[in-house]
Amino acid sequence: MSTATPPEELIQRIYETALDVEAWDVVLRELCVPLRAEHAVLAFRSQSSEGLGLKRSPSLSSEELADHERKLNEFPEMLASLKRTPEGAIVRTQQMVPLPLLRRSPMYQEWARPLGIEWAISSPVLRDAAGVGLVGIMREARCGDFSREDS
Repeated sequence: MSTATPPEELIQRIYETALDVEAWDVVLRELCVPLRAEHAVLAFRSQSSEGLGLKRSPSLSSEELADHERKLNEFPEMLASLKRTPEGAIVRTQQMVPLPLLRRSPMYQEWARPLGIEWAISSPVLRDAAGVGLVGIMREARCGDFSREDS
C-alpha cells in the first residue's frame, strides 16, 4: 500500500522535477495517494491554439488524453471557466460549471463516465503569455466528491 508524501515534500518534488518530464508520473501518482484519487493529469494549454502543448498522466493512455482534449474543446463553458480561474486556485469541477450541465456534456457522458471518473479538482499552477499549466486530479464515484480539506 502506498503511503502519502507530506505536502511540503510534494511541493519540493514538483519544483525539482519541473524539467524532468519522465519524473512527473511519479509525482502525479504521489499526488493521488492522500486524495484517494485514481488519476492525475499535468497539462499545458497554449493561449494561441485550442490544443495542448503537453499533457501527461501516469494512469491515462495517450488516446484517453487526446479524447479528453477533444471533449474539452467541445465544452466552451468549461474552457471559459479554466481561463478565469486564478493561478494557484484549487477548484472542484462543479465550481467551474453547474453539475447538471457537466453531467449532460459529452465530456462527462462520453469520456469521464466510461472511465469511472465522477469527481475532479483542478488548479492552474502557471499562467503566462504563452499559456496555462494545469494540474487535474480525478476520483471515481466510490471515493465521493472532493472536500474543502482535500484542497
